[in-house]
Amino acid sequence: GVTWPLSKVGFSTSMSRGIFQANSQQAKMERSCGILGGLGPEATINFLQCILSKTAEMYGAKEDQEHIHTVVELNPKVPNRNHAIFGTGEDCGPVLEKMSRNLARSEVDFVVCACNTAHAFQQDIVKGCGDVPFLSMIEVTSNQVQKNIDAMGGARKCGILGGGGCIEAGLFQKSLSARSIEPVVPCKKNQDLLQSIIYRIKSGDKGQQVVDDFVLLLKELKEEKECSQIILGCTELPLIMNDCLASYKELQ
Repeated sequence: GVTWPLSKVGFSTSMSRGIFQANSQQAKMERSCGILGGLGPEATINFLQCILSKTAEMYGAKEDQEHIHTVVELNPKVPNRNHAIFGTGEDCGPVLEKMSRNLARSEVDFVVCACNTAHAFQQDIVKGCGDVPFLSMIEVTSNQVQKNIDAMGGARKCGILGGGGCIEAGLFQKSLSARSIEPVVPCKKNQDLLQSIIYRIKSGDKGQQVVDDFVLLLKELKEEKECSQIILGCTELPLIMNDCLASYKELQ
């Protein structure tokens, strides 16, 4: 998940900072990370790039050996998460459980999932992980939202831009409410538009019309609903965010 405090925090800042939470710098850099990926593939590649960048930024990594050992289960064949949640498609829980088990067998120290909506199947993921800890993107992102509000002030209102399944499952709504932060979602028309944007990005379309459509959603949450924070609750959305910021400079 990405938190946008109406100044950039970024897709992986929330999640990759969570990856580095350990008792010491040495412990952090020696840990191995298992990634449930392919949901979709380009978003996973972006996630890996963010981990690489953050390792250099936060810990000064300059040599191969100074980066983090990662094991990626990149499986784009996982059934559609939105369809599974709405009961119109195959349950993806068993596949996620199997992927998690594969990572656990690889002897990683912890597992993350580079897909927000897939966290609706966290029970299956955790089952597959066994004794290996699972680091929730939902919780890490919500913690970052709370830190942003505490540090910057502003309304305790956070917009959520996620796929239909993510919203239907109430993943961020529950997590934010537990921190006394009001969750705000787009109107029905814009939520449908958002789902189409996500699928267009997955198909490779990052053109100006996609950007313009997404800016409409950002404006709804920022200007109409007066959110001080916005979560990009789908890992495809950061792929167009730089272009969105260029088009909607008031967000910066």
